Amino acid sequence: MLISEKLSCLRSEMKKHGIDAYIIPSSDPHQSEYVADHWKSREWISGFDGSAGTVVVTHTHAGLWTDSRYFLQAEEQLSNSEFVLHKIFDRTTPNHIAWLSENLDDESTIGIDGNLCSRYQKRIYQKKINAKGHTLNTSHDLIDPVWKDRPPRPLEKAFILEKNFTGLDINEKLKKIRKHVCEQNADGILITGLDEISWALNLRSNDIEFNPLCISFLLIEMKKATLFVDQSKVDDVKSELAKNRIEISDYESINAYLKALNGAAIMIDESTCNINLFNALGADNAIISPSIVTNLKGNKNEAEISNLRFALIKDGVALCHAFHWLENNINIQTVTEFDFSEKLTEYRSHQHDFKGESFSPIVGFADNGAVIHYRPVKETAKQIKSENILLCDSGGQFIDGTTDITRTIALGTPTSEQIKNNTLVLKGHIALAAAKFPKGTTGVQLDILARQALWSEGKNFLHGTGHGVGFFLNVHEGPQGFTAGPSSRGNTKFEAGMVTSNEPGYYVDGEYGIRIENLILCTESSFENFLEFETISFFPFDRNLINKSMLSEIEIDWVNDYHRKVWDLLSPHLPEEIQNWLEPQCKAL
Repeated sequence: MLISEKLSCLRSEMKKHGIDAYIIPSSDPHQSEYVADHWKSREWISGFDGSAGTVVVTHTHAGLWTDSRYFLQAEEQLSNSEFVLHKIFDRTTPNHIAWLSENLDDESTIGIDGNLCSRYQKRIYQKKINAKGHTLNTSHDLIDPVWKDRPPRPLEKAFILEKNFTGLDINEKLKKIRKHVCEQNADGILITGLDEISWALNLRSNDIEFNPLCISFLLIEMKKATLFVDQSKVDDVKSELAKNRIEISDYESINAYLKALNGAAIMIDESTCNINLFNALGADNAIISPSIVTNLKGNKNEAEISNLRFALIKDGVALCHAFHWLENNINIQTVTEFDFSEKLTEYRSHQHDFKGESFSPIVGFADNGAVIHYRPVKETAKQIKSENILLCDSGGQFIDGTTDITRTIALGTPTSEQIKNNTLVLKGHIALAAAKFPKGTTGVQLDILARQALWSEGKNFLHGTGHGVGFFLNVHEGPQGFTAGPSSRGNTKFEAGMVTSNEPGYYVDGEYGIRIENLILCTESSFENFLEFETISFFPFDRNLINKSMLSEIEIDWVNDYHRKVWDLLSPHLPEEIQNWLEPQCKAL
């Protein structure tokens, strides 16, 4: 079907149900950032395949709302359709709701699928629309009747991650969760976030591309737990789950189960609990509280940290092979951005316990590097040449950890402007990596460290500086993060054990992009009641893009110390040819 035909069919469904505007988010029933093909409704109807965005369709307008990471991508993908791009500059407010309030007649009906709308979102929406007398209808999935070839829910087999990787077995994790439930005088907790379920049960699968998750819901009561899942998925782990008093029920049976709880007080996280589940449980029975699991899994234990260190060394080794290959081949054969993204996957796959990429590699040569979440496609990928600069943001999923790293390299002689801007970004990266700060400090307070060098030159970047990273789970996770403005992640206090990305950047539209990213581990400081960061990703920075005269002695020492660690950790795992390639890159500035 053409996009115009899809919109026509959707509008017919809207008329049947008396709906004046229909919201199509990017989420699934678990409010996941990345979703299985079955729930890619926004992508199906609009053609825009970025990971974040919201579609609103009225009878006379079709709009897509997305943020600065996707402006260029969205403009291109929407260009031949009725869809209009609405640019979001403040991701903390639902701009599409404000637009609806301004453009719909009073007392209109706005529809959204209650499976895809969290209880929190509904509250925010209703506050915004009440002034105009609008009604929010969450009763209908209007996409399903018109998406005739909709993919089914995935049925990948699940497996249990062993304790030597997780540090805690299933029973130990359930005890921690039940202790919290008991402290809240509740009878149980409904866990709806897929990464939280996977953490709680040490359960992994392959239901969502790049995310080793198992599509399910989990209800933990004081004497038993129930996993709501397509049962064929857990055939291989039923006995292990049964040992921990975990019963299995059909994925679609959860609403009926919640309705039958007979007044039990159940904790929910309104940010991930969809409105249909909330209604099935009943407002009187729901105890609304941020999920304890988010904090438990965000603070990595010693086993997870130890395993992650091995994963990050493997990741650095794979990058050495990939970038060595690139430099040796771009002058003797055609190499596109897509070709190099494939090479990144190939060399990671040579490492032990590799399970796939943690996200689609961002490989942007020259002007494509300025598209913050650019993803090369085979048919349209740009050829990488011995000129300009290349931005490469990639990561892997290993059984012993999730990785995410970005490097910007010069493939020809960089301009003085490129060197200056890269050095400013590097200065910000170092400032955050070297920070020491009192306990209780939040990400929004620390974020300025990564921007201060750029700000001093009147420059900035529009994305966040860093996000939490899961342990063989989602590459983006809470509770913490570095954000330029107030947000739930930016307002979270840092604690020892949190692993976060450190990724300032700078982008010149139509010319090039720069980003430098490592993962940093929050640790106890030698100063009492202070914390600090340890950089745990290892791959050299491009020396050709560093202006040493712009760095302080402390910054020079930091870079030299970092490069010594890169050499010491990676070189033993590399063949002589690649050792010879790496060694000069790790010499002192």
